[in-house]
Amino acid sequence: MALETDAVRQEMAKLGVVPLKADFTKPNKVISAWLKKHGKAGVPMYVVIPADPAREVFLLPEVLTPGLVVDALRDAAGAGK
Repeated sequence: MALETDAVRQEMAKLGVVPLKADFTKPNKVISAWLKKHGKAGVPMYVVIPADPAREVFLLPEVLTPGLVVDALRDAAGAGK
């Protein structure tokens, strides 16, 4: 619900964010590796990956709000709030 809002979609477009959705319906080694790397046992796992590879990824909580997502996108882009 929080990801499919006008505010989040507009911010993604403004910042040039490329959204990616991984389907973990069936076991997948790549997704399993990401979960393990970030200390998660399962899904959902929401990650914002900054364009700058020197920066750490942003792990978001399992319960999201549009404002939380927009803030994380801006932070990852270096755009502030």
